[in-house]
Amino acid sequence: MTERLDRDINRIDFSAQEFSLRQFIDEHYQGKPMIVDLWNTWCGPCLSAHKEIEHSSEIPDNIVMLYISDTSSPIDQWHSLSHQIGGEQVRISSKDMQTIGELYGLNGFPSYIFINSRHDIIHKQVGFPGLHEYIRLAELIK
Repeated sequence: MTERLDRDINRIDFSAQEFSLRQFIDEHYQGKPMIVDLWNTWCGPCLSAHKEIEHSSEIPDNIVMLYISDTSSPIDQWHSLSHQIGGEQVRISSKDMQTIGELYGLNGFPSYIFINSRHDIIHKQVGFPGLHEYIRLAELIK
């Protein structure tokens, strides 16, 4: 069973059950463009990228920011950092994170998937592309 952890920030812990990214997106975000950010609490480059992104006012408001981390992140650290980061936060098993990586060809953190409103993948990559490129890709999916 999933647990909604906070009303202001959409935090859901799926770590005790199987998680399908495509199914989750299709069920909860129909018709919405999204940026999926695969991250973990122990990932320094992930945290640096989050700080850079949070100070930008150039990300279109209609884009859903979906942050996914796994059980390699201690739950207490995930609670704290996900609250600071905001957006839609999902915690999954390390096995499901590995499956996502294999399905989408992403083999490190941070990784990003830019998805348009029809849920077509427009771009995906490992590593933060830099704020300018991140904003350019966000503009492509808005």
